[in-house]
Order: sequence, then C-alpha cells, then structure tokens
Amino acid sequence: MATYLENTSIDVERQYVLFKNVFLEHYNSQRAKKEKAYLKSPFEFYGVSVPFTTKMASTFRRANKSIEKVALMALIEKLWNSTNHNEKTLAVKLLMQYPSSLDDSTLSVLEKMLNESTGWDHVDEIAIHIVGAILEKGDAGYEYLERWSVCENFWLRRASLISQILLFRRGKGKPQLFFQFARKMLKEKEFFIKKAIGWTIREIAKGNRELALDFVESIKGEASKLTIREALKGCK
Repeated sequence: MATYLENTSIDVERQYVLFKNVFLEHYNSQRAKKEKAYLKSPFEFYGVSVPFTTKMASTFRRANKSIEKVALMALIEKLWNSTNHNEKTLAVKLLMQYPSSLDDSTLSVLEKMLNESTGWDHVDEIAIHIVGAILEKGDAGYEYLERWSVCENFWLRRASLISQILLFRRGKGKPQLFFQFARKMLKEKEFFIKKAIGWTIREIAKGNRELALDFVESIKGEASKLTIREALKGCK
C-alpha cells in the first residue's frame, strides 16, 4: 500500500495525493452512503473502515518516525481541511501516531478541529486520545477544558467533559473539575452532553468507585434519566 513518502520534511501536496489515491482504490459507494447517513455528516465518504484508515496512519508512521513537526502539522491541516470525512479521520489518526509531538502548542490546533467537527466520532477521538495525552503531560491543557465547558458549540462542551476519561480510568486527572463542568450542564437537553456526563462518571468509577457514587447521589434530583443510567452502568 503506497501511502507514504520517506523523508523528515515531506512534500505535503504529493503525500496528500498518495493518500487520496489509496482511498480511491478502496472506494465503496454502498458503504460510503451508509456511513454518511449514520454519522449525519455533511461531507463525502470513500466508504473505507476505521481500521483501514488507522493502518494507513500507522504505515505512514513506520516510514516517517523522524518527521519534522512542522511538516506533520501541515499534512494534518491539509487532510483536516478536506471536504471528505475519511480524510479528516486520517488527520486525527495521524496525530495519534505521534504522541511525542503532542504538547501545549498543539491545543490551539485541536480546539480548531473540535470546533469544526460535525460528529461524535472525530470529537471523541480528538478529546479522549489526543487532548487526553496532552493533559497527562502537564496542567496547561486544563485551561482549555475550562474554556470549552462554557462554549456555545456543544461539541466543545462535550470535549471538556470526556477529555480526562483515560486519566480517570487510572484514578488520575481532576475529577472535581469535571464535576464542576457537569453540574453546569445537568439541565442541558442535548443528548451528547447528557450521555457524556454519565459516561465520564462511569469511567471515574473504574479508578474511584466511591467518588463516582457520591457524585451520582448528589445530582440525582437534577440530572436526566439518561445521565444517571449511563453513570450507574459502572457504579452498581
């Protein structure tokens, strides 16, 4: 699968064409139509699977372990600005392949990507796996979470809730900050917010069951049935 150029400073345009050609070679119109409908995306699809896209990213990573960050980010920007959903997914998957390149300076790019996202698939990958990896390295990212928690865009609010999930599973992170965000959003009608609150409580329970149960008890009179149901899946 010729998906990459081997160089530390790649030709972004040429590499983009290589990726695009691979997608076109595996185009599946029936799957593309179904995925577009399922994800309610305004973008086009090639009809390739997420594992296939992940493999494209990992193949690129194996051949470009020492790629300069400026070249990597230029390629990611090119893919993300595409009008094809699968190319945007590849941008996210590529970022996940380079954890050493993820730092505080990446957060402004991630904020832009989250703000431009149109569905849970990109939001959840970016928030949990990429923002989460940056949070593990230091506290600067928490300032972004605080800002996102009051954004008009509900996808950014969702990101503020779920970005610590991998930390919470190990009993790390700042659960009190999440509780602060969650309390402000308890009355929201948006499905993806209500579910995110419950889901994240469930993940907190994996690292600190008592803390999660105490919070559930404290919000029972205000939280939606969906939130409580999702939370208690992991707390009973």
